[in-house]
Amino acid sequence: MILPGVGSAKAAMDNLRAAGLPDVIRSLRQPVLGICVGLQVMCRDSEEGPTDGLGIFDAHVRRFEAAPDAKVPHMGWNSLGNLDGKLFKGMESGCFVYFVHSYYAGLCQDTVATCRHGNTLFSAALRYENFYGTQFHPEKSGGVGEQGLIEESKRMIAIIPAIDLIGGRCVRLTKGDYAQTKVYDERPLDMALRYADCGVKRIHIVDLDGAKVSEPRNLKVLEELAGSVSLEIEWGGGISSSEALSSVLDAGATCAIIGSVAALKPALFQEWLRQYGPSRMILGADVKDGFIAVKGWQEGTSLSIEALVDQFLPDGLSQVVCTDISKDGMLQGPSTNLYVDLQARYPSVDFTVSGGISSMDDIRALDALGLRKVIAGKAIYENKISLEEIRQWSQRG
Repeated sequence: MILPGVGSAKAAMDNLRAAGLPDVIRSLRQPVLGICVGLQVMCRDSEEGPTDGLGIFDAHVRRFEAAPDAKVPHMGWNSLGNLDGKLFKGMESGCFVYFVHSYYAGLCQDTVATCRHGNTLFSAALRYENFYGTQFHPEKSGGVGEQGLIEESKRMIAIIPAIDLIGGRCVRLTKGDYAQTKVYDERPLDMALRYADCGVKRIHIVDLDGAKVSEPRNLKVLEELAGSVSLEIEWGGGISSSEALSSVLDAGATCAIIGSVAALKPALFQEWLRQYGPSRMILGADVKDGFIAVKGWQEGTSLSIEALVDQFLPDGLSQVVCTDISKDGMLQGPSTNLYVDLQARYPSVDFTVSGGISSMDDIRALDALGLRKVIAGKAIYENKISLEEIRQWSQRG
């Protein structure tokens, strides 16, 4: 999605509010690029109006002060400095891009490139998660601008390591069968720390005890992880009530995976989507023989995954973890066609591939097909995928 560099901050924000778009934009998970005033409306506020912004970037927008060596507007070619991040891969500080603006975003923790106009050092580019902003016009900046846009279009699939819990210990099931449980020696915290060292951004935790009894049972592990590692934690298993959901989020989960409730009590999941927002609610769609399975994969339904997803699109659903149970723990490769079809049918939703991953070759193949996220569990525990391979992949992304 692109917020173009045309107009003024107040007029842009007034139009976005009139269309009911601010919350929609904030909830997006696909790449969002703001250009010039598009960057500025993604900041906290702007003196141009004045107006509040979307608050995505932690920056304030101010007007340049005119000076003999700094005319306003700042118009023409100027050089970038302090380049940091994927948007500028292959570029060096000192490269020139094209600016046309009278207002600028100050420096902040989201700054990934700077520029100087007179005595003012300002943010030439900002990034927060999947949100990008350029004060310069990449479409007017020749090869440098083109290179930045092309590099961002080469977004790599994100690897999300999985930790399944029974009795506070790391385990893996085969085809979701509790009778086929393999216990590993690693403590959940030890594994999470190793993943953090590899550069991953998120881990996938399933409370298998909770899934079996329909209430969370490993919250102490969640609290320990949330207090010890700077990773996003997506947590599933046993979230069958509003009280259970609150306990999981209060214990430190970044987002909650909702499976059985979504299939069996859709109105309740719709209520949670509206209350907590799509960025914190993940639909857990576990597929067995073509239909959704619930209650820790122990019961089947007559509901297809498409019918399940369709119910929640009007409520802003943006994240789905889809597990093919027949593939889970088998190390025989994922159900690739299933995920390609789903991602093509629902481009606004991020589908996470889950089940069957056996090697980095599987992940590279999914990445080449444009899929966005993949969970790897047993392949890591069984040394089919090494931590060094995950580190190298994360560094490239």
